[in-house]
Amino acid sequence: MHIKHCCSKPICPYPYDAFDKKERASPIGVLPLGSDFPVEGVNPLLGFYAAVTRLSVDGTSPHGSAGWFTNQKLTREQALKGMTLDAAFAAFAEDDIGSLSPGKKADFVVLNKDIMSVHDEEILDAKVVATVVDGQTMYGKL
Repeated sequence: MHIKHCCSKPICPYPYDAFDKKERASPIGVLPLGSDFPVEGVNPLLGFYAAVTRLSVDGTSPHGSAGWFTNQKLTREQALKGMTLDAAFAAFAEDDIGSLSPGKKADFVVLNKDIMSVHDEEILDAKVVATVVDGQTMYGKL
């Protein structure tokens, strides 16, 4: 499921519960999250921010500044897992990608901020310092 839709569609043609992420997790606890590019932006930090705050990038939501259906906010750990391991599981690729584990492809980015601990609004300020694809640095330096 694309996470940013929950915050970027103030007049939504879908039922209000269409974006209740926590309620949509499978019985085995898998909740794949990802981009719906080109409908939404490709930047995964925007989706991560939306998942944990239920706000659009300007800090608003159809339900006000607390967020849209705040009971559906994901923890940062849930959002990260949904964007990595759970997304790989949904693609039947969890044996090859989705986590940094021996034998798997090393695909990851290094950010200039720890998005797992900064204040919510600082998530959007994070910048990519390095990108590694299949163990090879493709951008920046490690």
